[in-house]
Amino acid sequence: MISLAGASVGSGLAVGCVLDDKKNRKTKVKESISQMVGNMALPILCVTGGSILAGQCLEKQLPLFKKITSTGGQRVFKIAASVLGFLAGLFGGNKIANKVNQVAFNTPKVAPKRGIKVADFSGHIDDSCATVALVGKGVKTCEAVARVIPAALTICGISTGLAKKEA
Repeated sequence: MISLAGASVGSGLAVGCVLDDKKNRKTKVKESISQMVGNMALPILCVTGGSILAGQCLEKQLPLFKKITSTGGQRVFKIAASVLGFLAGLFGGNKIANKVNQVAFNTPKVAPKRGIKVADFSGHIDDSCATVALVGKGVKTCEAVARVIPAALTICGISTGLAKKEA
């Protein structure tokens, strides 16, 4: 998934740099860093890590998790762990991406930082689909939902390609 996201963001950056004004290139590069670090790589890694950690907790029958015995309860627990991982990855990734952009482009600490936008959540349709696919292995509906992951990742590339220098 991260390689698909990278291809989407890289394509958006390349096409945006070729077709748009030269003055917007720096903004597009900053947006590509924000998309990859803050919206793709870190949230995907956190969602995957949360799901794996939840599975291990349930598998090892740790005292806190012994009461979660039903399949439905285990799925809810894994989904909750994935959602928490997603939120940690999204907010932590945004902070890290802002710091990387600040250092890479030598911007002052008082410069406005890129906040989390509503469009940033659109790229996480893939995380939702991946969570559903991981938790619902063998369920045809869940496997069908997983097929929209590549389409969801194109939004990140489009956001990168359309980034403009703020006036």
